[in-house]
Amino acid sequence: MQSGSILQAKGHDYTLTQLLSEASPQPYRTFATLYLSPRDYHRVHLPIDAQLLQTRYIPGRLFSVNPKSTENIPHIFTRNERLVCYFHSNGYDYILVFVAALIVGGIETVWAKETPRQAHITDYRKKNIRFCAGDEIGRFHFGSTIILLLQYDTQWAVVTDRPIKMGQLLATYDND
Repeated sequence: MQSGSILQAKGHDYTLTQLLSEASPQPYRTFATLYLSPRDYHRVHLPIDAQLLQTRYIPGRLFSVNPKSTENIPHIFTRNERLVCYFHSNGYDYILVFVAALIVGGIETVWAKETPRQAHITDYRKKNIRFCAGDEIGRFHFGSTIILLLQYDTQWAVVTDRPIKMGQLLATYDND
């Protein structure tokens, strides 16, 4: 991630502000975009132990998010319907963005079930909703995309040479 810009696909990028529909007060340095094709497992599991802080639902289009679409439709992830989930874990924050896609149009979470399809922000700090790494936090009704944003100043080596299955390593931490 370079100066708040995130790579969508070859020749297309977008800003963190566009994705979140707000200027982020926190610096996010690393991201991972995880595409869930129609044949994939559509449940989303938390990658790191955390407390849910807030969600922001952003209405939008329902373009397909398959590789061909992401290569040809500029700003697709900032134009599609999405649910931004803010988490806190051991002194740092991270974000998971559920990006809806063609046919999907529905994002479910374990804390709110079906997401209402109108713009809203919900604060969960006082509810103290906590999850462990690996806990299921939501699902799509069909294929879609998850974008993970991390604050770490250190390097993460994301595994990209194969599909990631539930329970497999997503990234390795390099603290050098």
